[in-house]
Amino acid sequence: MRRAEQALSRDPYIPTPCHNDLLSANFLRQDSRIYIIDWEYAGMGDIFFDLANLSVNQGFSEDQDHSLLTDYFGEENPSKWARLKVMKIISDFQEAMWGMV
Repeated sequence: MRRAEQALSRDPYIPTPCHNDLLSANFLRQDSRIYIIDWEYAGMGDIFFDLANLSVNQGFSEDQDHSLLTDYFGEENPSKWARLKVMKIISDFQEAMWGMV
């Protein structure tokens, strides 16, 4: 985790409203709209955690991760790709620690 923290500190984030629990059970579809529900873990954070959490919980492939970054930011670059990959590890770690509790 220290190595992840060091990697992430090279490119600090701007705190952004985050859901922090993007499981498929927290999405509702009605007609052509999708609603995100269950905001009890929401707070200000790193948007890359939400994107990584979404990717991990939905089992996204690398191609889908590339599309996720492009769709969200309008572009993808090596810095964004690296931050997403590190945050996917942190998302997995968070889930493992939650299981320990």
